[in-house]
Amino acid sequence: MLTSPFLTFAVAQRTLDVAGVYTSLSFLILMTQPLSQLFQAIPRIVGGVTCLGRIQSFLQTENRDDYRVKSNHTPARSGRGVNDKDAGPIVVIENGSFGWLPGHMVLNDLDVTILRGSLSMVVGPIGSGKSFFCKAILGEVPCSRGKVTVNAQSPHVGFCDQTPFLLNGSIRENIVGFSPFDAARYAEVIYAALLDPDCEALPQGHDTVIGSNGIALSGGQKQRVSLARTLYLRADLLVFDDIFSGLDADTEDQVFERVFGRSGLLRNRNVSSVLCTHSVRQ
Repeated sequence: MLTSPFLTFAVAQRTLDVAGVYTSLSFLILMTQPLSQLFQAIPRIVGGVTCLGRIQSFLQTENRDDYRVKSNHTPARSGRGVNDKDAGPIVVIENGSFGWLPGHMVLNDLDVTILRGSLSMVVGPIGSGKSFFCKAILGEVPCSRGKVTVNAQSPHVGFCDQTPFLLNGSIRENIVGFSPFDAARYAEVIYAALLDPDCEALPQGHDTVIGSNGIALSGGQKQRVSLARTLYLRADLLVFDDIFSGLDADTEDQVFERVFGRSGLLRNRNVSSVLCTHSVRQ
C-alpha cells in the first residue's frame, strides 16, 4: 500500500503529464483506502470468530455440579459441638475420595475437620496432592465417594493460588478488585503482605501499573500482591496453595508471622484458613 504510487510511476511506460499524474493518483487512492481498511479489519474478524468459538465451547461443556452440602448444622467430629457458631466446624470432609478418573483417585478416604477461626496446615512434597486438596474444599474436582459439608452461615471462601493471576492495572486495583475500597482494610493487608517497602520503591507507589500479569513485578512481589488480594476479601474461609514458593526465607518468615502468627491478621479476624505448603520451615 505504501509503495504503490512509487512502483506505479517507476514502471510507467510513457511520460506522465500533470493530468496523467493526478488521474493515476486518484485511482490509487480509490483502491488503496478500501483495501487498507479491509486488511486492518482482518485481525478483528479473526479475533471475533475465535471468541465466538470459545464461547460456544464453554456453553457446550457439562454443567458444574457442586457436590458440597450446605447446612446450618455442620456435623462435628471427635466430639466437638456445633451449637456455638464461633467454635463449630466450617468444613467437614467425611470419607472423601477425589479424582478425575474413576478408579484412579488422587485423594482417598479423607477425613478432615476445619474449625472456625483455626489454621489448618497441609505439609507435603511437591506432587503429593496439596493443590488437589484445596480444589476439593472448593468443590472444583470430582468427588467419587464421601461427603463434604460446609456451614451455610459461612458461604464466602477466598482462594490464593500458587500461580498468581494479576490484571493489567495498578497494585491498588489488583488488591481491591471489585470490592468496595476500605482504606483501613487496605492498609492492613499491605502491612501483612510486606508490600510497604515495594510500593515506596515504585515510581507511582500503589498506583503503579504493573502490566499484563504483573510483568513489571518480581515473582515474590506478584505472589504477595495475590496474597494481599485474598486477605482483602471479606471471607469466612481462606485457602492458600503453596503461597511461599516464590519468597526468600526472610520474607517468608515475616509474612507468615504477620498473616498466620499468634497475633497475625487472620487470628485477629477469627477467620478460618487452610495453608498448603511444601516448606517444612513453617
